[in-house]
Amino acid sequence: MAVELIDRLDLYHTIFTDPTAKIDFTPDANTWKLAYGLVNTVLNSTGDVREILVSDAEHAYVAWVLSAFIPWVDAPTPPAPKKGRKPDPPLAVTAAREGIKSPNKVCEILNSAVQNFADIISVKDQLLKALRNPLQESEDYDPLGRDTLGMALRKWGVSWRSQVLYTMMVEQVQSTGSDKGNLYKSSQGKTTLTLIPDITSEYSKLLRYLKDQNLLNVNDLKPVIDGTELAKTLDVRPGPWMKEALEVVMAWQLRNPDETKIDGAIQAVRDRKGELVTLLIRHFLQLTIRPLFAKTQTAGVTEKGYRSLNNAPQKYESVDEEEAARPWKIAKNDYALHLLTWVVKSLDTKLTEQNWPLLVPPLLALVDDINPVYKAKGCQLLAYLFKSTSPALLKRTGLAEVFSEAISLCLSYLPTLTPEDDSILILSEAYPALFQLAEVRYSLAAGPKDDPVEFAKKQRFDRIRCYSDLLHVHVLPSIGHVAESNPRIIVTLLTQLSSVMTAKGTDTIADLIHLIPPLKALLTAPLAAAYPSLLTAVAKAMQHLLANTWPRAHVWRVDILEGICFSWIQIVQEESRWRDELETSEGARMITELGAAKLQLKLCVAMLVNAVEAMQRPLEDSEEGDVAQIDIHTELQQLVEIDPRLAELFSDVSE
Repeated sequence: MAVELIDRLDLYHTIFTDPTAKIDFTPDANTWKLAYGLVNTVLNSTGDVREILVSDAEHAYVAWVLSAFIPWVDAPTPPAPKKGRKPDPPLAVTAAREGIKSPNKVCEILNSAVQNFADIISVKDQLLKALRNPLQESEDYDPLGRDTLGMALRKWGVSWRSQVLYTMMVEQVQSTGSDKGNLYKSSQGKTTLTLIPDITSEYSKLLRYLKDQNLLNVNDLKPVIDGTELAKTLDVRPGPWMKEALEVVMAWQLRNPDETKIDGAIQAVRDRKGELVTLLIRHFLQLTIRPLFAKTQTAGVTEKGYRSLNNAPQKYESVDEEEAARPWKIAKNDYALHLLTWVVKSLDTKLTEQNWPLLVPPLLALVDDINPVYKAKGCQLLAYLFKSTSPALLKRTGLAEVFSEAISLCLSYLPTLTPEDDSILILSEAYPALFQLAEVRYSLAAGPKDDPVEFAKKQRFDRIRCYSDLLHVHVLPSIGHVAESNPRIIVTLLTQLSSVMTAKGTDTIADLIHLIPPLKALLTAPLAAAYPSLLTAVAKAMQHLLANTWPRAHVWRVDILEGICFSWIQIVQEESRWRDELETSEGARMITELGAAKLQLKLCVAMLVNAVEAMQRPLEDSEEGDVAQIDIHTELQQLVEIDPRLAELFSDVSE
């Protein structure tokens, strides 16, 4: 045959090398004999290797060309290119292009074969090992899985058959050696080769397994969902993340061959449940989000997601250096934050524990960032994370205090150092995150079995102390700090105050002496009626106070009624001022908001009356000064006699 003639005439280096290249490498032409002998033997044989790898004339042609460049398998790798330039192809590809002027298609196949032959050997060896020991399974990697093998074939491309044959030739040459020329036999003009049985058998098993799994044409398989639809389902802007994410979807599709409709994949992502969601979560955290946050070091956390003794923050020489360490803030990478949001909202307890080391660093990096938008987003995502975090995990990692310190720092972002809008944004997310952390941290779920009662007492005590610290260290001082100059921030703080009182329950009674005065001061502020939304917020906070401290409401009824009545009179006066401007948009808005505030104040009165009446006992059982001696309705009537404008306020509770 032609190749044998070229070999016999010692023309290999004349034909199959680049005549213009000056390289310090000479291919061993003796190995070519082993390669083309193998091709000839395969072509004259039957079985899986012949049937699958060299099924037609085109594959046979490519096989002969590939065999000619097996001697180049040990050629040195081209030097790394300069920045901005493409890497040079392997020397074998250059020799094929310049030596025999191979077409681009053949050169691309050869290039892929050179790049992938080590990976092909690895996949083959791991598959054979798994077939020999099927009980040795790995949680992260299944060498027998349809997804593992299918994605490998798709990675190698449509020319994977030729690449596998090339790899088979490489193993044949490396196992035999160039000095075993006596393995060739010439019979009737044909060159044959005694193949090494182990190599032939190994590749036959690989190909037979691929055939049994219906993976031979896996490169023709279309994904059940495209990038645009996936981005829309995840509510994320399309970007470079889509290509690899679609590979995850394809792997899931290979593992579940019955899933052929787009609706199933989309619904699984929307419901945030199922195997596909688990795969996407791990992929996004490991390969999309982690690289962008890798340079942003987080103090107090180890790589495994445990508490670190090193709490020193990372120092930067300049602002530019600090920003360079946060590539996730660059506009073109904004998809990372959206993907992180989807991931955190999709977590359950099991997924949170599995991905804990990948979740904590980016979330703390957001909270520690100077930008209020990222800081608020970090707090929001931490609140979601805590919802899916088990108390045992939080305790085992020791990060409860780290989270608490990081979020608590956000509570100091108040005017005048922080703009009002930024302050509201941060406070609205930071407080709920701390509340959620407290519920997990002091949960009874992870208690010991030997003494659950004592554990429950301690957890309850620590939980109440935590909320008391929030109340006295942050909420009340913050309300006093912003006073009446920032009514919008006070509304935000009052919302958090209501949450604290609800969490403490009747333990809020101990704080009445600290709660009544600031609430009363807000209700009686001279210009309070100019901000009816503020009065509504104060009234709602008062309702939460009454709901949790009703056994002692009668003691503070005078202060409570004083604040409510004063606020009511201001609202009535403000209504009369705006009634003439009712036809204007501002006038209509003010009248509506003032009316809403009046409804909340009336509800406060109703709750106060019910609280006083609920504590009353029969008169004969009471002592002087006891609640039974209080006639709340008479007291309200006396107030109406003093100022008739209060009649409407007490109309729903009159006897």
